[in-house]
Amino acid sequence: MTEDYVYVLKDIPVHDTPAGKMQVLSGEQGAIFWITTDAGAQTPLHSHPIEQSTWLVSGTMDAQVADGERRRIKPGSILLVPAGVPHQLWAIDVCTLVEFTAPPRTDWQQGPGASADANAAAD
Repeated sequence: MTEDYVYVLKDIPVHDTPAGKMQVLSGEQGAIFWITTDAGAQTPLHSHPIEQSTWLVSGTMDAQVADGERRRIKPGSILLVPAGVPHQLWAIDVCTLVEFTAPPRTDWQQGPGASADANAAAD
């Protein structure tokens, strides 16, 4: 069996989501998500049993992690959300995000804010 180790973003399938467009590259130990949100999109308050790092490449968004304040996030900012910690994001305008999860997040296929049980059931 031949394995691919080099991928080109334009060749990765684009998935429509309620918040915009998303591309996913998933391995055994982690996953990378490229996301373009619509202006005004938001995720519901949710958590999942995996760690998530989100890098805001362009646009402006608000983020709330745990019981913290809703904070304005600018390009170049990175959110680190520990496993099991509730969080919510609001896209103020069109945003480009790169998100890293470990282990790979599988609940994304069931929509934004899918319950933590969806990821656990896939393991």
